[in-house]
Amino acid sequence: MNILARYGIIPSGGYSFPASMIHEYLLDGDVLDSVGSNNGTANNITYVAGLIDQAASFNPASPSYITLDSLISETGAWSIYFIINIDDLSTTRGIMGRNRNVVTNTSDLFLNVNSVPTLEADTWTGNKVEDTVATSTIYIVQITSDGTTMKLYIGDPTTAVDSAANTVNLGIEMIGRTLINSYRYFDGWIQRIRYFDTELTQDERLGLWNGGAGR
Repeated sequence: MNILARYGIIPSGGYSFPASMIHEYLLDGDVLDSVGSNNGTANNITYVAGLIDQAASFNPASPSYITLDSLISETGAWSIYFIINIDDLSTTRGIMGRNRNVVTNTSDLFLNVNSVPTLEADTWTGNKVEDTVATSTIYIVQITSDGTTMKLYIGDPTTAVDSAANTVNLGIEMIGRTLINSYRYFDGWIQRIRYFDTELTQDERLGLWNGGAGR
């Protein structure tokens, strides 16, 4: 492997996204699914400069969120990729999840940031993966599951920052909020959300990370 590929940097024209990608939301001026047909509906979304082109900006005072036409549901192996910048961590802020109360639907996956402050992928009663985050910092996040172990990568995708035994299925139908007794709304921007129906390999994670430039 050459040194560029080692760090996920692939010359222009030489990169192909993993064939396992099933949905892609660039959030570059719209909320359309550019790979599948599961488009979103924007609620009070504005757009700001992201790491790559524009990103969807979420304001909890509006509130801002995106609802998907249909539930994204994967059992067994799956992966998620997204780029995020957090404006506020004073309380729990929902990134994405199902439109069901996770307190009573305890197997539902939800992604939040909170005042610890951490970014976490969790179920109400299951094992979670998490790592410390800060405001006004751009993070490239990748979460993978092989069906038995969930792993969290923030930044460099060669080593997981956290892992946990968790057979949780992927279920996403809203972006920018989660439902934990009441809705928890995100504050900041998100872009380039991608869902995959398998666990990404290290080479695939490196390619998406692209040496920190993202895809």
